[in-house]
Amino acid sequence: MVLLAVGLAVLFVGATAFAVATLMRLKRQRLIVAEAEEAVSTRSRELAAKGVALERAERLRAEAGERADAAEQAQRLAELDKVRAEYDRSMAEQDRMRAEHARAAADDERAKARRAAAIAEASIEQSRLDAERAINDSITSEERAAAAERRAAEASAIGVDPHVLWALERSRVERRWKLSVTMHPDRGPLFADAPNALVEALQVELDAIREEVGTVVALAADLPPTVTAAGSLLTLRATQELLASVVRRADTIKLRVFAEVNDIVVMIEARDERGQLVEPLLLATPPSLGLEASPGGVRILDAIAD
Repeated sequence: MVLLAVGLAVLFVGATAFAVATLMRLKRQRLIVAEAEEAVSTRSRELAAKGVALERAERLRAEAGERADAAEQAQRLAELDKVRAEYDRSMAEQDRMRAEHARAAADDERAKARRAAAIAEASIEQSRLDAERAINDSITSEERAAAAERRAAEASAIGVDPHVLWALERSRVERRWKLSVTMHPDRGPLFADAPNALVEALQVELDAIREEVGTVVALAADLPPTVTAAGSLLTLRATQELLASVVRRADTIKLRVFAEVNDIVVMIEARDERGQLVEPLLLATPPSLGLEASPGGVRILDAIAD
């Protein structure tokens, strides 16, 4: 009985120990399972947070892509607007150039019309002068001498001596030469060694114009030494008036002074910077002065002694 009781006791103790050990293992297993479940829950939360972050990152990347697309589109629109503006400026410049060309063409047409009118008027005037010259050529030398004497008589009647006036005019020209032209004002008299006083006086006028205005006038003079005092004075004064009417409008001027029988002819060819002809003013001269004005020049009658 004792052995049975001891055996039962041993079995009870063993069963109790086994039960306790089993309970301890179950408890540890529950703890492990709880820890695993907690780890799984934590991992799930982490994965959920990462999913939210990833979703947010995708959303931000999509928004950034949309903004980049919008910026690229805006840049393309800006470039397109720039191209359109350049095109509009180019078209405006072409329109301006066409307008300038049209104005220039209109100016050229007007200049051509004025030139044609001037040529026509000059042709008519030349025809009239040719007719008058043909009539004058029929006058005998005695009649020409009588006309010259009549003009001298008219001048004498009002107390005008051509020799005195020409001497005064030479003095004025020499003074202008010393003040405006020559670099050596102490030089001797201007007309002392001049072969032709009228040609020398004309050259002084042209040199003074060059110094005062800057326009260069080319002189071509072919005159005999027998020009009268009255003829010299009228030629110089008429030339001064013709030059004064064009010198500030012209870029180049050619002056021709030559003898034709007993007359002196003064012709001016003036052109502006575009090469267009600049017409001098037509001198208004009474017939008694012995002048005949024509487009571009003047004729001094009976200015050369026989």
